[in-house]
Amino acid sequence: MQTDKSEIFKILKAILAQYAPPFSVINDLETRYELSSQQEVLVLGKKKQGIYFGAVMMHGGHVGFYMMSAYMTNLANDLSPELKKCLKGKSCFQIKKIDDIILAQIETFTATSYQYYQQQGWV
Repeated sequence: MQTDKSEIFKILKAILAQYAPPFSVINDLETRYELSSQQEVLVLGKKKQGIYFGAVMMHGGHVGFYMMSAYMTNLANDLSPELKKCLKGKSCFQIKKIDDIILAQIETFTATSYQYYQQQGWV
């Protein structure tokens, strides 16, 4: 069980970093790491220049793990109860402690999200 925010940030950043490329890193700071596609995409019938994939951000009492697929799709419906408890708002998982179970679930959700982006032609 890991409770140190700096260590949790490093762990979650390593998960997201596996997807760069094909995603572009738009921020790589000590407390913030963000990925986005840079290609033109069609989302809900509208053309957009790129689409946000995810981020890890340090906050006061937790590390935020942001996955836009939780907001834009129904993928969050299939989250485990443990991970669903961490979802605050529409796309932010507030991680205060991480163990092997939550870690595996975050890795799986991130991989599933990436597959969804591929199927949509967003990467």
